[in-house]
Formats: sequence, C-alpha cells, structure tokens
Amino acid sequence: MPPSSADTLRRVPFAPVDAEVIAGFCAANGGIDYARLLLDLTSGAGGVFVIADDEGIALAATVVDRTRNAANSANLEMLAVRARIPAAEFIRLVIEPAAAFAREGDRRALHVTLPRTLWPADEVEEALLGAGLAHAYDVFEMRRPGSAPPAPAEPLPGSPRHLRSISMFSLVPLLETANMMPRPTAMTRPITVHVVPTLCRTPICHNAARTPPINTTKPTR
Repeated sequence: MPPSSADTLRRVPFAPVDAEVIAGFCAANGGIDYARLLLDLTSGAGGVFVIADDEGIALAATVVDRTRNAANSANLEMLAVRARIPAAEFIRLVIEPAAAFAREGDRRALHVTLPRTLWPADEVEEALLGAGLAHAYDVFEMRRPGSAPPAPAEPLPGSPRHLRSISMFSLVPLLETANMMPRPTAMTRPITVHVVPTLCRTPICHNAARTPPINTTKPTR
C-alpha cells in the first residue's frame, strides 16, 4: 500500500448516484462489504469523503449521523483505503470537514473509528491527538491459527497473544456553546440531570375495607 503524495491529493465531490462506484472501490481494495448501508446512514452528500490522487481514489470514509447512541455522537467510518495519505492531509481533507459536517446537526461529539486493516495514514494517532481528539479506547482480538492443534486443558503460563484491531478517537464537544468545556474530554462523561416538578394525581383505588354492594331479592313465600 504505497503512500500518496500530498501534492496530488484532493477531495472528490460525492453524489448519491456514486454509491455503486464507492461500493466497487471497497470490494476491489479490501474495504467493508456494507458500504452501501453506511452511505445511506449519512444525512447528506457532504458527509461522504472521497480522497483521490493521480491514480484514482485513495480512500473513502463517511459520517454516520442518522443513528442514535448514548453519546449523541456522529461516527466517522472508514470504508476502504487503497493508499495511505500523509497524516496532515487526512486531518485537513477528512477530519476537519467531518467535524464541521457533524456540527451542523445536533450531535455533540464526533467519534473516529480506525480499524487496523483500514489505517488511513502513518502516524495518524499522533495527528488526531494534535487536532484536539482524545483517545477513547482500543479493541483487541485474540487470534489463533485454524491449523494449530487443540489447546491443552490446562492453561499455559503467560498471556495469550492479542492484536489491536480497532482504535477509537473522540472529539467532544462539537457544539460551540458557553456551558460546555472548550477542550476534548473522554467519550464517557457524566450527564447533568435536571429535575422538573410534575403534577402528581392520586390514583383511584377500591377500598377493600368496605363491603362491596350486592343485589338482594325478597324470598318468595
């Protein structure tokens, strides 16, 4: 995966009719196989980022903001990478406009998901931290070759081999309001709860102490 030169990189405008082209690009470059679904989950064409060089599309990503989550965040998802680009260009061409796109809606954070198989740039982690994002968490996978013999009943000493597969970064907050901290914070944070008085009505219940009414008839002589 040779890197692309910064002088040749540019963002290509995206339109919904280009979804098949992006899906084909993903299939040809080992990208995700549900690109069409993610492209449908962005609120506008401006949330899709197609970065190209002189050889064609270098990478594609999209902002998913038509779903709901506890953090009320938009998620930047990598779709496919043919060639890595300089980290500074990834920030300029993808991260900064993605944050601006998410800020136009009602989202308070932008989460950037970076699978190791779709790594967009060398030293991208340092660049994301320098751009104001905070490292949220990593996902690790434990891999074992299918041809390996069955594991013994007793665990072997030492730790199993783990491979980091996904890194998550978070930009919080997105909204420029006076009551929010003007710096990135962790993805999970306390939520202020406002107690609002409500009108309480007394429920109507049957009084079991009273004898319920019954129908009586006079005896017939």
